[in-house]
Amino acid sequence: MKRRSFWNTRKRKRIQKTSLRGQTIQIESLSFSGLMKSNYLLLLLAFSTLFLFGCIKKATFTSYLSAETIEYQQKEVKEVNTCTALICDYKEASIFTKIWDSLVSMFTSEKKIGVASLAGGNCSLKKFDLTQSTQKSALEAIINSGSNTMKSTGTFIQTVMIGTGDSVFVGEEFKSLCGGNLGFIILKLESQKVDASEVEFLSDCILSSGTIPFYKYNYLEYPSLLAEAANKKGAAFIAPGFGYSIKRSLNTENVRSPSGTFSSIKSWCPKCLTVAVVRFNDTETLDFYKASGDMDSIDVVGFTVDVNSFESCEPNIILYSKEYDADSNVKKDSSIKAFAQHVIETYGKPTMILDIDVRQGTNQKETCTWTNTTIGDFYQALIKSISALSRSGVIGISIKDISSLPKEGLNSLGLFCTIYYSSSSPTSTYSSFAVFSEAGDNVASQCNQYGYNNDILDLEVTDYNKINLQKTVSTTQCGNLFCIDMQSVLPGSFDAGYCMQNSLFIKNMASENKIDASVLMAALAYKGQYDSGGIPARELFLSNPHCSCDTYEGIQKNICCVAQTLGYYENKAKNSFPNDSLVRAYLSLYGIVSGDNGFNGEISNRIYNEYYMPNPFVEGLLSNAKSVRTVCGIC
Repeated sequence: MKRRSFWNTRKRKRIQKTSLRGQTIQIESLSFSGLMKSNYLLLLLAFSTLFLFGCIKKATFTSYLSAETIEYQQKEVKEVNTCTALICDYKEASIFTKIWDSLVSMFTSEKKIGVASLAGGNCSLKKFDLTQSTQKSALEAIINSGSNTMKSTGTFIQTVMIGTGDSVFVGEEFKSLCGGNLGFIILKLESQKVDASEVEFLSDCILSSGTIPFYKYNYLEYPSLLAEAANKKGAAFIAPGFGYSIKRSLNTENVRSPSGTFSSIKSWCPKCLTVAVVRFNDTETLDFYKASGDMDSIDVVGFTVDVNSFESCEPNIILYSKEYDADSNVKKDSSIKAFAQHVIETYGKPTMILDIDVRQGTNQKETCTWTNTTIGDFYQALIKSISALSRSGVIGISIKDISSLPKEGLNSLGLFCTIYYSSSSPTSTYSSFAVFSEAGDNVASQCNQYGYNNDILDLEVTDYNKINLQKTVSTTQCGNLFCIDMQSVLPGSFDAGYCMQNSLFIKNMASENKIDASVLMAALAYKGQYDSGGIPARELFLSNPHCSCDTYEGIQKNICCVAQTLGYYENKAKNSFPNDSLVRAYLSLYGIVSGDNGFNGEISNRIYNEYYMPNPFVEGLLSNAKSVRTVCGIC
């Protein structure tokens, strides 16, 4: 925009100065003689005011990501000031606890800062009409109160959440590195039957640290049991038919249609937020949910993102841009933000970006190559995009596998912990509140001011590399649900040097297969998993193996196979010994050693032979599992 001045040879006087994107616009008034000149001046001022108002309004609307190159389609700007916010209520501390904390605070100078516990609480999507002063004040009061667990109202607004999956062990590891904070933990239910007590235990444990459990499954015989169990403990995300698509080419895992179950979950679990998870850009399945009436019972739309499927390896194009479709001569939505915006505009639902996955090597179109450096660039851009994504209704993101994050030249975990890092205030410097206009980002809205955080845009590598990650371990380890009682077992031997080798992946596999992680580590030692610098000393051999681990390679594939095989025998033993977890662990190890025939014979011996004698070799493996707990601190 060029600087414009209006002059009179007799007199001039500056009356207004407006700064716009570093450029200065000056309007200077003139002293005219005569009525015609005065009217002309008024017309010029009126026109200039309208002109400036249009420029300023447009600049405010489009400049929130000035650090990125984003192209916007020119359209009529509409005011939409009804906001949706993810509001949570935690169960307040007892009177005794509050009095005790007050007494303790009298004798210490340290201010108690805690993560709001959601155990017994609730989370919901609430609307606020900012044109109504009472509703606007109510929203701002919640925002200003932060998430301090000591306040009396018990209500706070969630920030855009970071999550991980599909294991409580992985979630705990991530959470412990982020100062005890995490948005949600994805838990995959493998069995078609629901163990209600297991769901209640996990929900209560995860919620107690301010994290929301996210249950996903392909198919359940009675989803109402899951919903009822989750509702007893507090908030939960439930995603039936995770990844289902009406397109066969996308529904590669043969996920069953969850149509009809969303309403059932809502009726059994008022505290649950239902999530319909599709593949990126799968609008056909969303249209199917809308036509079938399911959308009325869906709270959130989730979509998974395989970054390698994009034609570009440029992070900003994947996150923000739109590409030109020559066939239809229109702009085609192609970015993550564009799809989120499409969902909120078309279906009126916020989104969660789930299972974000990017791998080294050429992309699927073989048009570019992902390297350790460019993967690091993508994750940096992803964190910086949170504030922008939130404006299009994104309330949470998760990565598929944190063990795959770049380890060279990038403080990856420090990067993801930035939004939870601050321990001196209720909310982090880099967090964005989960509040957005009901029409998303393609409108002018007062809602946008609450989720915007310029500090995120200013993040640089040096900022999160300075973060000193100190592990914060909770007193309650939710991942220990499958730890069995081994009081009667004598400790054997286990090399302490093995504790850190692939430990996160091992814990993940143990959690996914519902087995004791210490038993799995003992089995891996038996299989030579830790020999020769992490390469098995002998080729993995399992009699009649019961595993499907083709998505992994090398060491991870072997770990997966041992874990799944242990889980198979553990589940099979549960039919004969439902209440004796120690016997089931023994039998699962027996299956690893001798295969199906030996396992079946061992079950028969235990059930029918009153003179049964335990196998000393298998007993030795079990005693090694006891040692794992001592030297590695598991269970």
